[in-house]
Amino acid sequence: MHFSPLTCVCPWFCDILISCTANDGDFSKVETFLDKGVDANKCDSAGYTALHYAAMKGHLDICLLLFKFGADVNAQTRAGKATALHRACSAGRWLISFNLCHSDEKNVLVILIVGKEKIIRLLLDRGADVELLDADGRNALHRAYINGCTNAAELLATRYPQLLSIIDIKNKRPKDYYDENMSRSVHWRY
Repeated sequence: MHFSPLTCVCPWFCDILISCTANDGDFSKVETFLDKGVDANKCDSAGYTALHYAAMKGHLDICLLLFKFGADVNAQTRAGKATALHRACSAGRWLISFNLCHSDEKNVLVILIVGKEKIIRLLLDRGADVELLDADGRNALHRAYINGCTNAAELLATRYPQLLSIIDIKNKRPKDYYDENMSRSVHWRY
């Protein structure tokens, strides 16, 4: 049986579906759920809200819509204590762009890990608390460096230099993860 926002008769089921549709990037369904009264801050079983999913997947239009309906920018997941800002900074590793560059008679494959700077800027402008730590004692800057989101990391480090000194449960500062990633980076040439 196909369920849509218009035929959903079970309120708890609609609450779950808003997160699914936000994750999928289905603006019209998210909007319909919200218009029907589904709470923008409703959590799934792990404590993720629709904003967590939209921010993680880079759905700027859905993030804006959720804010219009009162989404809490600092909502934290139950076990991991992640915010939408943590998720946006953690998700860069899934957006990979491959570019072939020609340089000095060699072909170089450049892999760019693309962050979600527009989403991150929106979350910051809406009052995201950059000092909130997840269950691993990490702030959003830790997450950005861990996942190779260097543009996001530069944005956060420039705006909030105090984040650079926060030590997580592994006794590491955000920049330590950047240094580790750079030491393990691979340059492919063919």
